[in-house]
Formats: sequence, structure tokens, C-alpha cells
Amino acid sequence: IHDLLQHLPRSSSVAIIDVDDLQKELFTDSGAGTLIRRGYKLINRNSLKEFGNPDLLRNALLRDPEIKAGKLSVASYLKHLETAEFRSYGDEPLEVLAIVLQNDKVPKLDKFLSSKTGWLNNVTDNIFNAIKKDFKSLCWIVNENDANLSWYFSKSDGSFAKNGEILFWYGLNTDEITSLIKEFEVSAIGSSLSSAKESGVFSTPQQKRGFHQSTTRFHPTSNPNPPLREGKNKEKRKVALIGARGYTGQNLIKLIDNHPYLEISHVSSRELEGQKLTGYNKDNIVYSNLQVEDIQKLEENNDVDVWVMALPNGVCKPFVDSIDIVKNPNSKIVDLSADYRFDTTGQWIYGLPELNDRSKIAQAKKISNPGCYATAAQVAIAPLKDYISGIPSIFGVSGYSGAGTKPSPKNDLKVLTNNLIPYSLTDHVHEREISSQLQTQVSFMPHVAQWFQGISHTINIPIKKGSLTSREIRNIFQERYQGEDLITISGEAPLVKDISGKHGVVIGGFAVSSQADRVVIVATIDNLLKGAATQCLQNINLSQGYGEYEGIPIEVVIRG
Repeated sequence: IHDLLQHLPRSSSVAIIDVDDLQKELFTDSGAGTLIRRGYKLINRNSLKEFGNPDLLRNALLRDPEIKAGKLSVASYLKHLETAEFRSYGDEPLEVLAIVLQNDKVPKLDKFLSSKTGWLNNVTDNIFNAIKKDFKSLCWIVNENDANLSWYFSKSDGSFAKNGEILFWYGLNTDEITSLIKEFEVSAIGSSLSSAKESGVFSTPQQKRGFHQSTTRFHPTSNPNPPLREGKNKEKRKVALIGARGYTGQNLIKLIDNHPYLEISHVSSRELEGQKLTGYNKDNIVYSNLQVEDIQKLEENNDVDVWVMALPNGVCKPFVDSIDIVKNPNSKIVDLSADYRFDTTGQWIYGLPELNDRSKIAQAKKISNPGCYATAAQVAIAPLKDYISGIPSIFGVSGYSGAGTKPSPKNDLKVLTNNLIPYSLTDHVHEREISSQLQTQVSFMPHVAQWFQGISHTINIPIKKGSLTSREIRNIFQERYQGEDLITISGEAPLVKDISGKHGVVIGGFAVSSQADRVVIVATIDNLLKGAATQCLQNINLSQGYGEYEGIPIEVVIRG
């Protein structure tokens, strides 16, 4: 059998079967016998001298669309490799050839050239696995029309799209990703990277490559409301937390404890009065039970810079009124309840930084913090507003922490175990909130599940028939949220278990129906963090002139 395979084309295989099973072997997908095929030995090289057969290398390079089009010659590329630090990977006949350049801080997959045979026999997977074993981090670019685009997504930790090209990476920390994207925005890595059906190609310019050398320029950011990353204020600010007993209050205390400028001056809880504030290490703080007259006095003495109302719906108005009476222009209020999300007086600003004018949030005296369900739903629907042709339907499922600390069937694990509880199936307050902010009617059906924290939305959005493809929709989202640290766009549908305990929102799926008249999008968010405490901290930072992401630990920001 060995000798036979050596003389057959590499794509051939030999099956050993019982004669009685011949029909099954010939006419079924599963076959009946033992299948033997010739394997692919992988070879890596660090110089051109190590290629034993120059003709094989030249033939592999001829798969490059730029070389096919005459924009780049094989000779000029080989000359470029003579002075470059690189490592190549390939099988013996070079059905697949990959070249990684090591000249920069982040290694770049410069070429990934595969024949149709290489794709069909999964040699591409073996080659990429070998690369990943040698390089703990890597970046590469693919044209958005590449026939094997989903394969590249599956190999990456993240991606960023611009002007028809997609930058991929794996193994990078947040700072490295930020730097890589900035360089990608200024200039492409190499020239336009085309793709043929038989290969995934990462082209190279005719000079020694570097981020700064390409003449391909990108347009300015398409995000109309970019983050306010740099703050001018470096002074300490005092925060008073009213209603600190709940899960959101606990998470906000933890964030403030690690914030370089914010300090807690007061925490108020009727149930915890007299107890020491746990989870806060900057000072020895004891819970008090502040009444409206106490708050008014603190406001008169200018003792508080930011008031955070972490109270149940319908409770905080007397406290807000006691602050209003003083007319102190210096303090700010952030309300975590739904009480002021529908304000029509103009006194309150809706604090969803990724969608609302950040400068207005920064200047506002009173900020209404959005709801958790509402935040994820809005960022998942807003970029498609111009294409919506009907009422979006939102199937939302939250962990039981969203039901609060007050005992109820919605946070009773005996009821929730192996269960999913629907509730408020029409006219939920978040349905009204989402519809009001998007200025388009939505349907929202909330459910609570047995996990503790994290929300998953499955959103069906009717769109104008034939108006958008899945790829185009994803591009719309990537462009709209470009530069947003707390929003990640993923090709796959995100999982709620991955968002739990993480800061941010992940949006993915982008499945378009066969009739091209609706898209289904999945969004996940931690209801206690970006759905509440993290978003509150963003609003506090903006209101106090700090960088918007100050105090949000980058190591636990979700990355798709």
C-alpha cells in the first residue's frame, strides 16, 4: 500500500474493505472499510537557501493574486526575503505556503498561499497550528471578499475591518491591540490584499514592509461619537453612594476602590447602618442611613462631588429634590434606576456613552444610567436603524442577579434550577426604554435563568429585502463602533458564560435569512457591570473630566 500511495496523486486514498461491504464503501458517505492516505510532512525554513526545489517555491508564489496581476514579480519578492527575517511553513509539495515576517514587534503573516487541494485536505489547518505553536502572537490581513473568510475568523482572537480589509490577530494584550489598530488605520500592512478562490493571500509591497510604508490610506474614523479617552482633571473627587446594599452598589464600590482619583465619602443603606463597608480599602467607611435633610446639608457644605442613586425604581425623587434645592453648580447626580430615563424636561441626560453625545454627558448636572437589558439591545440595533422595515423582537435572558437581592421566585435557585422563567412579556420598562431611545418600536420578552450574572439577547430585526448581506451588516457595526473599548464585534454568536464578570458588550451572529429580509443578532452583556456599575463609572468619569475608561481594569474587558 505504501508503494502504491507513493505513485498516486497525493489526494488519492486506499480503502481496505470486506468484499461484502463494497457497495457501502462505494455508495455511502461513511464508507465501510479502513481508509489510508498519504500524509503531509510539514517543513519550516528560515532562509531561501533551505528550499531544495526553487521551482516549487516559485510555483507556490504564483498563486498570489498580485503576482498573477503583474503588480508584483516573483523575483522582487524573493529579493525582499533575502534581507528579511522570516520563517516559512509548507508541506513537501508546497500545496500550502505560509511566510511569517519577524521584523516588527508583532510578527506578521505575510503570505498564506494554498491550492484548492491544500484547503480540501486540511493542510491549511496543520500549517496554521504549526505557526501558532511557534508564534504566541500574530497579525495578518485578509480581503473582506476572501472565500475562506470564516476560516480566518476561527483562527483569530479578534479583528478590525476598514475599507474592505480585515485585520486579524491573536495573542495580543489590550495595549498591543490598540497600537496595532492605530497603525492599521494610518496605513495598511502592505498593499491591497486580494484573494483568489484557491488561496488566502496576504500580499506584500515591493519594498521592505512596515506599517508606515504603504501608500494605502484610510478614511478618518467612521464613529461619529468616539470615546473621550484623555481626561484633563487629575484632582480627587468624592462620591456618595445612596442605596449601596445591592449587587450594583457592591460592584461600583470595587471599581471606585481601584480608581486613581475617586474616593467614597458616604455610603447609605437603611439595612446596613453602622456596619463597616467591605470591599473598600482607601478609608474606613461605615454605612449610614442618610435622610433627605442630611443630603441637603452635605450638598450645602459642598462635601460631595458625585451623588450616585442606587435605589429601587420610584424611590429616589425626594433625595434628588433635596440636592436641587441647594442649587450647587459643582455636584453631579447619576441615577441608576429607571425613574429619569424618560425625562422630558431636559434636565436629565441619558448616559449611554457609545450612542449618546459624550460631550453632553460630560456637561450634564443629572445623568440617568441606562438599564442593563436596554444597553445591550440598543447597541445591537442602533447601527441598523436606517434599514429596519418592521418591529425588532428581542428575546432576552438574564442571570438571576438581575432580579435584585429582595427574595422572589426570579432569584430563588430552587425555582430556577433546570428552568427558564419568562416574565413581563409585554410592556416591560426596558421595552419602553429601548423604543424611546431608538425612536422605533421594539418588542421585548425578558426571561431569567439559573446563572448568576450575564445577559444574552437574541434579536430578530426585519430589514428591507435584499438591502444587506451578513458581511455588510458586520462592516456597519465595526465602523460604527470603531475605537470603542467596551464594544466588541464578533463573527460568531457570543456566549453568555464568556461575558460574566467582564466589562463590555459583545455583538455577533449577523445571520441573514434566505429571503434576505431579516437579520438575527446576538448580544451579551454583564448586567452588573457594563449593564450598571461600569456604565455608571463611565458617566462619572465623563462628568468629572477624567478619561472615560479610567478605573476600568483592562484585563477584564471582554474581547470577543
